[in-house]
Amino acid sequence: MDYNPCSCGGGIDRCDSSTVSLADGLGARYDGRCKRCGGPLVYLFLLADEIVPITQFGGREPSSILDAGQYLYASELAAREVHVPVDSENAVARYWLVRAIACLDEVLKWIPEGAGGVPRSALFTKMGSDIYEHEPERFGRARLVAVKTTYRGMLLGIR
Repeated sequence: MDYNPCSCGGGIDRCDSSTVSLADGLGARYDGRCKRCGGPLVYLFLLADEIVPITQFGGREPSSILDAGQYLYASELAAREVHVPVDSENAVARYWLVRAIACLDEVLKWIPEGAGGVPRSALFTKMGSDIYEHEPERFGRARLVAVKTTYRGMLLGIR
């Protein structure tokens, strides 16, 4: 919801959530008001058919809510919350690293089997497209895996 603000640019203030039946299956509905203009905001998300661990964002398929660029951005924001050196008992750092890794997993889902990186078609928002246009090399499989491996190594050092 943070990456899909109101048409005025404002974000959602507070929201109520419910489970709803959608044409394609079970969904989640979030109702709230815009912080800036006060207008109503409604977000509908189709839920995955599978039970997803709390450390993941979705099922096996790429997201239809956020694009690969938005997930890459979210991963970087999460990683910035980790301050190095990381205390071996830092639960906050663990939380942010798990989130950063989960976001990278979502980016990696967009890469077709045998391809070297995220295709341009995986960027369907202005934000994602802007990130891709500015630095397309950040979407290469090898680079994404290397960053994820670094985060996992840091996570292993935290109890």
